[in-house]
Amino acid sequence: MKQISLIILLCFFVVSCAVQKKHIEQEIEKNPAITCSSAQHDLKVLTDEKVSLVGKIASGVTMITPVGLVVGILTGTTGTKFRVTTGKYNDMLDNRIAQIKGTCGL
Repeated sequence: MKQISLIILLCFFVVSCAVQKKHIEQEIEKNPAITCSSAQHDLKVLTDEKVSLVGKIASGVTMITPVGLVVGILTGTTGTKFRVTTGKYNDMLDNRIAQIKGTCGL
């Protein structure tokens, strides 16, 4: 019983992280303009947001557990979790970081 509770808690934690990542994805897609006055801050946020291997594994686990799958569907984060697991989320962040650095000469 304790293990199941821990798995459920982990799923909710990772899903809440996925909601944050979904928000960042939407911001990048919605606002493609680059503002050099906030470039340093934007670079820090994007760099901090990059997902480690442990985060990728955790995201993948929550995609296949029943609780994680249901919560992911209800919150609309299944696609984001998939992109995190496959590394496409980090690729998107790397592309945005390169765009900011190139545009602002950093």
